[in-house]
Amino acid sequence: MKKIKISSKNVYKAIILVLFMIALLWGFFRVLHNGIEIPKLRVASIEMRGFYLSLDKKLILRLDSLNLTPLLDSPASQESSDLSEILGWIKNTKLLLGYFQEIHLKEVILGENQGSLLFRGERYELSLPDLYASITLDEQKGHVLAQIQEILYKPYKARFIGKADYGVLKNHLTLEGMLSIDSAIHLNVRGESDFKRLHLEGESLPFDSLRFLKDVVEIENPNIRAWLYDNIHSPGMELASFSFDSELNEKAILESIEKRLKARLEIASPEVTFHPDLPPLHGRGVSVIYDERGVSFELYEPSFEGFSLEGSQVGLRDIWGEKPWLDLLIKTEAVLDERIHKVLKAYKIKLPLHQKDSTTLAKLKLEVDLNDYETEAIGYFETKKSNFSLNRLDFYAQEASVKLVNSLIEILPSRIKIGNFLDSELAFSIDTRQELIEGKAHILDFSIGDRGEILRIKGIEIPFSADYKSAEIPLRLPTLETRLVFGERLHRIQAQNLALLYPYSRLLQEESIRAGWVNLETKDFERFSLQASLQGLSYPLAERDGTPVESLEIEGQTSPSSTQISSLDGRLRLEILDKAKLFLRDYDIPLIEESNPKESESKKSETEITGENLHLIYKGKRILSNRLKATLKGKENISATLSYKNGTLKANLQNKRLKIEARHFNDEFVNTFFNKEIASGGRFDLIGEYGGGVFKGKSFIWDTTLKNLNTLQNVIALIDSIPSLLIFKAPGFSAEGYAIKQGEAEIGINDRYAVVERFLLHGTSIDSEGSGVIELESSQIEFQTRFKTLKSLGTIVSNIPLLGYIIMGEDGSLSTEVTLTGTLDKPIAQTNLAQDTLKAPLNILERLIKTPLRLFGE
Repeated sequence: MKKIKISSKNVYKAIILVLFMIALLWGFFRVLHNGIEIPKLRVASIEMRGFYLSLDKKLILRLDSLNLTPLLDSPASQESSDLSEILGWIKNTKLLLGYFQEIHLKEVILGENQGSLLFRGERYELSLPDLYASITLDEQKGHVLAQIQEILYKPYKARFIGKADYGVLKNHLTLEGMLSIDSAIHLNVRGESDFKRLHLEGESLPFDSLRFLKDVVEIENPNIRAWLYDNIHSPGMELASFSFDSELNEKAILESIEKRLKARLEIASPEVTFHPDLPPLHGRGVSVIYDERGVSFELYEPSFEGFSLEGSQVGLRDIWGEKPWLDLLIKTEAVLDERIHKVLKAYKIKLPLHQKDSTTLAKLKLEVDLNDYETEAIGYFETKKSNFSLNRLDFYAQEASVKLVNSLIEILPSRIKIGNFLDSELAFSIDTRQELIEGKAHILDFSIGDRGEILRIKGIEIPFSADYKSAEIPLRLPTLETRLVFGERLHRIQAQNLALLYPYSRLLQEESIRAGWVNLETKDFERFSLQASLQGLSYPLAERDGTPVESLEIEGQTSPSSTQISSLDGRLRLEILDKAKLFLRDYDIPLIEESNPKESESKKSETEITGENLHLIYKGKRILSNRLKATLKGKENISATLSYKNGTLKANLQNKRLKIEARHFNDEFVNTFFNKEIASGGRFDLIGEYGGGVFKGKSFIWDTTLKNLNTLQNVIALIDSIPSLLIFKAPGFSAEGYAIKQGEAEIGINDRYAVVERFLLHGTSIDSEGSGVIELESSQIEFQTRFKTLKSLGTIVSNIPLLGYIIMGEDGSLSTEVTLTGTLDKPIAQTNLAQDTLKAPLNILERLIKTPLRLFGE
């Protein structure tokens, strides 16, 4: 074995070096033990004041002031560090702090910020203007345990107390503790991280409100701020849970708070204000859920002004974005009254429907722009057996479905009744911006008047439109040229073309009103006032010149119990109460004989007709009257009284038999009837009865002169042409006329013939009697007439006993017979007066022979 030789000189040098190092270290520690104090020290750009460094068990460092402001201007300070770099810096700092027993930096200056730092043993204390932290660290078996006495962030008055466990080998951190903010909320916080990702979760103790977040979370939109901080009031609320996951960098953490934070806030007995113009919603509770969609509200037993909103939902969306909106779903079954309309009005939704009773099942979804409160709305409303009003138009919905899309309201086919006059299936839309209504109505029953007498429409489809821009709602029916105006107190019906309504109006049909217009006004669709122009009439009315009355301007009132109608010129009035009363003045009334009269709707209904200055026209004949009064009970029970000057005519129709009694009529009445002057002066009577198509009666005349009769003129012409008949020429029987003191006739008339069974005329000079027949269609006549004359002579002679009988005969006159044939216009007269004259002596001789017998007989 080879031996190593060591030089004694080298050994000496080594010993000297070791002793020097020991002496140097001893001197260094001796100096540190006594402490090194430097009033002012600058290292590079960092300035220190009151520097003191000493050694006890470990180093002790104290600085009165440390100015790090120049570091802010260095390029490295402008670069952001990720969390791994920060973690490496913390690890190195921790390693360095292992050599120190205490570090106390009384003042640290970093720009405008100042603070202090204290490290003593295992305790760390940091004090900055906005932040204070006090933490104790302890290392145990590969773990660094931190007891966090307090971390206080002064601007938010946020304080955290808890503990942390850092696993060095696994590079894993866990955290738990209590976070308090302004003493208003206390959060139990738990977290963990592998320094790549961070997970936090926790819950809170009960607290009062979220207003403490005003200083914590900066939200520019005032409506979002109001929703989060002011719109919810409660005696107690609790953050049931919150959590978020994030990558460990500053940007990711901020994004995670916005997008990955999940939180559930439970609020007891809340008052939630949806809109500043609305009263609050109440409920048993509400869960406020924050997730990636935004903020959602789950409501428990919510109610608004007394009606339930169970099933309703509320959400705040994109609350951190530029266009946040409120997502609102309202579900309720309530009366569609002012409370619901208050909600709709707040969100600028006009729904002109108001419900008076029952309830409506409503589902309304609103999306409200929280910048300007512009609203997108979709809603569905369903109801049954409800009374509604559209502005002031009242109607009844047997069943109705309503769809709302923003400003457009669509009424799906629904059974609607308006008053007691309209029952229909309506489908229409309402433009709430333009305030217009358009749709179609399938009319089940549209009835105006008693039992639809004025108008009744069934089973047709009618388009309609309306607007409700004013207090009145004009409803237009273009196919009927009709306008219904529903007002606050008064409703109007304006029909511009009655021809279009004629097929649906029993009144128009019965009265043959085929054209014209009518305006009706009503408060209740039972009582109406009216103005009308009736055209194309076919009434039995005419003017004096014979022109038919084809138009009338009328006004009046009608109700279920009464009707009053009058023409504007006052010549016609109709009043219907328990019976109908018709007044007419200054009209001609053609009398038309119906071949097949229709049965009256009500045989007991009564109509009373009165008239002034009416002329009745029968088969071209004019019957004058000053006054007329008639009562009709159906068409087969009529009584009438007509008067003209002193004359009176009474007529009674009953059981299809007409009785007539006319007395004291003058020559004007008769001449007018025959349209010819056939009489001058006198009095005329007629009594008779019509039945079974035959009229039988008697006529009487007194003190008149008959003239201008073709038959009379032909007889006079015959007398003038035969010299032997000139004896019949007398002042009372001439071309001037036939003077009658008294006369009567028995007549019978059917549809073919007029029969004069017997007539007897007592003239001033000549009497006549006879009978005959007239064929009405051809005017052919056949009459046998006996004329008697020399009445004045006969009167003188007849006063001489026996002589008057012998010369004049038993009746004291001379007579002849005349046969009338031909026609009424061209009669032919034939006489046997000459033969009677030749027989006169024989007749005298015969009476002379009979005289003794007559005398004996007397």
